[in-house]
Amino acid sequence: MISVIEKDYHGEKARFLYVDGGVESAVYLNPDRRNELILSYMKKIAEVIAALPEPKQVLVIGGGGFSLPRFLLDKYAKIRLTVVEKEAEMLRIAKESFFLQEEERLTVVNTEGMDYLKQSNDTYDLIINDAFIGPRPDSALLTDEAVVMMKSHLTPDGMILLNAVMSLRGKGTFHGIRLRTNLENRFLYVRCTRCQEWKMEEEEQNCILTCSDQPLPEQF
Repeated sequence: MISVIEKDYHGEKARFLYVDGGVESAVYLNPDRRNELILSYMKKIAEVIAALPEPKQVLVIGGGGFSLPRFLLDKYAKIRLTVVEKEAEMLRIAKESFFLQEEERLTVVNTEGMDYLKQSNDTYDLIINDAFIGPRPDSALLTDEAVVMMKSHLTPDGMILLNAVMSLRGKGTFHGIRLRTNLENRFLYVRCTRCQEWKMEEEEQNCILTCSDQPLPEQF
């Protein structure tokens, strides 16, 4: 179930996109702040990208309300974005409620992430896998096949940022360990960055997995 809710957020009016109870996007209603990020995991992705060479060709799998793509277009003047969003309804909501507008540097593709990876011949210096189904990552895009497909679309110096939900300690670590092992089998460098450091390691939380065959910045 998809719902759009407006509420006060730290003294500012904001609009939130919920899918099956999970928050997928958020935007300030103040025109001067519409391109700012609200969600913690998106802010962490932005921090990671800021530590990298400025991206030029970027693929985002999972558009949601397009909060992250709008932020990237606003911050990086030379960036060109391709955003793959499988839900036509999500694209309609992004345009009507989350200020998505046509932009020369933005290409929006309405298809499944895996279908795009199989059909496209384009390469990117950064791929952001932010595909969710409700509050959970799209499992089809966390498989080894998907990782191999994403890597085939990277430039030699390129990297993947993967938004995963996992616990870091205790009984719930199996899926996170398996995912990280798969990534480490495909990339020379893999780093895990926590997005919600106030949570206990035993709790499920968003983590950004940065993957590349080139050395990663020290702060990762």
